Amino acid sequence: MTLDLTPFGFTPTESLVYATLLRLGPSTGYAIARSARLARANAYGALEGLVSRGAATRTPPPARPARYRPIDPQALIAQLATIQGEALDRLGRELRGLSRPGEPVTREVAGSRAVANLVLQLVARAERRVEGVVALELWRPTLPAWRRAGERAQMDVRVRGDVPQEAPSWLKPARDDAPSATILVMDESQLVVTSGDGEGIAGLWTSHPLIVMLARRALQTALLSLALLVGACRARPIPEAERYPAGTPFRAQYRIVDGTRLRMIDSGNGGGTPVVLIHGIGASMYGWRYAVPAIVAAGYRVVAFDNRGFGFSEKPAHGYHNADYVRLVVALLDSLGISSAVLVGHSMGGAIAAEVALTHPDRVRGLVLIDAAGYGIRWPGVLKIARWPFIGAVATAFRGRWITGRILRSTFADPSRVTEAAVDQYYAPVPDANFGRALRGVLREFRFDSLGGGRLARVQTPTLILWGDTDRLMPLRDGARFARDLPRSEFVVIQRAGHDAQEESPDQVNRLLLDFLKAGLSRIPENVAWSTPPSRSSRSSSP
Repeated sequence: MTLDLTPFGFTPTESLVYATLLRLGPSTGYAIARSARLARANAYGALEGLVSRGAATRTPPPARPARYRPIDPQALIAQLATIQGEALDRLGRELRGLSRPGEPVTREVAGSRAVANLVLQLVARAERRVEGVVALELWRPTLPAWRRAGERAQMDVRVRGDVPQEAPSWLKPARDDAPSATILVMDESQLVVTSGDGEGIAGLWTSHPLIVMLARRALQTALLSLALLVGACRARPIPEAERYPAGTPFRAQYRIVDGTRLRMIDSGNGGGTPVVLIHGIGASMYGWRYAVPAIVAAGYRVVAFDNRGFGFSEKPAHGYHNADYVRLVVALLDSLGISSAVLVGHSMGGAIAAEVALTHPDRVRGLVLIDAAGYGIRWPGVLKIARWPFIGAVATAFRGRWITGRILRSTFADPSRVTEAAVDQYYAPVPDANFGRALRGVLREFRFDSLGGGRLARVQTPTLILWGDTDRLMPLRDGARFARDLPRSEFVVIQRAGHDAQEESPDQVNRLLLDFLKAGLSRIPENVAWSTPPSRSSRSSSP
């Protein structure tokens, strides 16, 4: 049995001895030392340490060696939770007068014990008000916290299921339209929301003021009224006649691909090498507005499209797993009669492009990854919570133009470079009735950390990796990791650029992209655009 009590102030030896006591039951120090393979002095020292911390008891009968008995694990957990709660209370009071308000924080925990402890700690420290809905399975293990909060805070809490007999008078049954998950707001400044049940339960805690506000509105207002409220808060999008590629030489068209209606551009030299541009999450082909004319002018065929769930393409309820997007890209190539192409992917689009190169190497001549996903992502608070049941629906319902602008500016090293016209284009598809559903589907189904574990070592496709030096969503070390994992790659850092390097530094990105198409990698000279991609039988061959 492996047990680690060190996060709670115990030593590793005390952790080992407590686990041994649980296995053996009441025992002498000699028996513990022998079973745990410890020196007697070390075993006795650890046993006395457990006794002093209340994790074990010592009973020395007359004329016999002392015997040690572990306290019940549930009692130990309750004791540790109480000690931690009191310590956190003291720390909170001390810090309140010393520190300025910090940045909003969002954290996730998993497992029934961790979620119950999270609820216990936050509810117990509430001073003014607790409101929300709590599941019955979380009510009983956190009962001490509710009693404590009820002594000093205003309680407006309802329970899903039958109200327990021992419950205080302020606990009421939940309405039929209340969320099935636990959703609690403490002191109008902190939110806890859960997903799942049993051992599969997960919890999210946030102090993000916008998310807390949305949760309070959802609890206080019928969802239909909320939808009307947030709908009234949305700005009117730009008319269809002004949406990209309006005002350019290019024309948008629609095509049914893999059962999804896609909006796309297919332009340039029909006999030239195809270059397929795959945008990132929340974006559209507008994100390639600087790249498309440069690549077409260089003599290549360019395909840019609004991916499934984004822009003005169709937004179904499902179909957002990594494999779904890979199948969509391959089907798009088939529908356009393209046997192989250079794939250029940004952010989420980079992860999709890399997956296509892994599963269909014969369809990919070259790969360009720009601030690509694949090893995880640092989500802004609103997007992190958007994949959660109930509160996610509320968070994605409240999506005004100002939120779009705020998120877009956070992806630039210099936010002042984001124009109002760019915000208009990014916001244009947001009021779509199915936008929120599609965004939640992507956040729940797509894995942004799917490329680890050495998978990319199989990719023999020449790859150019471009990364903004101030990317806040995907750190520079992820770009360096791509360079290490991809055997035929070159890594270039774009100075003074954020996550959207192709939009913030278009001249530099276009120059590097065209050099790659014409001359290949500087370390592995070959003409990428005009070479034949490796067949499936030669995937593992050396360059």
